[in-house]
Amino acid sequence: MMVPADKIKRQKGVALLIVLVLLASLSVIALAMTQTMRTSTARARSAESLDQIRWYALGAETLAKSVIETQWQAEPARDTREEDWLAAPVRFPIDNGLIEASIVDDTRCFNLNSLVMREEDEFLENPEALERFKLMLAQVGFDQVAQGAVAQGVIDWIDTDSMPGINGSEDSDYGRLSTPYRTGNTLLADMSELRALMWMSPELYNAVKPYVCVHPETEPSPINVNLVTPKDAPLVYAMLGGALEPHEVEGLINDIPAEGFATIDQFWGLPVFSGRTMPESAESSFRLYSSWLRLKANVNYNQAFILQESLLEVSNEGEVSVVARKMGPE
Repeated sequence: MMVPADKIKRQKGVALLIVLVLLASLSVIALAMTQTMRTSTARARSAESLDQIRWYALGAETLAKSVIETQWQAEPARDTREEDWLAAPVRFPIDNGLIEASIVDDTRCFNLNSLVMREEDEFLENPEALERFKLMLAQVGFDQVAQGAVAQGVIDWIDTDSMPGINGSEDSDYGRLSTPYRTGNTLLADMSELRALMWMSPELYNAVKPYVCVHPETEPSPINVNLVTPKDAPLVYAMLGGALEPHEVEGLINDIPAEGFATIDQFWGLPVFSGRTMPESAESSFRLYSSWLRLKANVNYNQAFILQESLLEVSNEGEVSVVARKMGPE
């Protein structure tokens, strides 16, 4: 039986169409597989770069600790403005990248956690620290209402009771917000927590930020007087309990020699203190070295970038330990 020619042509056409569809499908599959492989390879490289960049950041941390401890061995318990490691950022070229690191003093600031004192398992308001804090805020330009709102807001955020102070806020207040949350009821871990306080506006935050810090202890952080600058006048005024007039504090700061004091007695021997009785707490508020430092490391590697900030504590024996670190900007 003979098959009509037109039918054979139709069958050949169908077969050709099937082949073309298969080829197109295989091409799509091959393209998808190629793209998947490229994506997987890129992800693997990105993960590898991220791991490597973290190690570089930790390496900068280790180097900073070594530099600080070496400086301590050369001149124990004394840091001055003339030391290279407290100067401009240092750059370290690396394969396919660059590390930029800087060590900055972190003592010329008011430790917000000192606004409370620890009694057994509780955090309670520290009246003396509160008074100092308000003195500093007044010098910065805060009125009494703003002083109370910021100071009591921090205390109520940290303390373990549920009774708000004057102008303060506790869980009952935060719970009524459109997006409710609770107070920390423990020491602040980072400056960014200030933004969560009731009534903390961007303007208030930016105004107070240059004068405060967060250290994981309730003790006031002693100021390295050798590094004090005119910008630190409000803090120095407060740490002296307001015993000097603001203009006297400015004169005191101008009398600090560029090479720093050799002994703390030289500081207390300045003419401005002659015949004056300073608060008992003022004596422990100043020293000649930085017990708290911050390392800021920017690492660029293989088109990846990381910013790491490490809080370093220097013991009375010159040993440096990392007490906190965070990745990325605030």
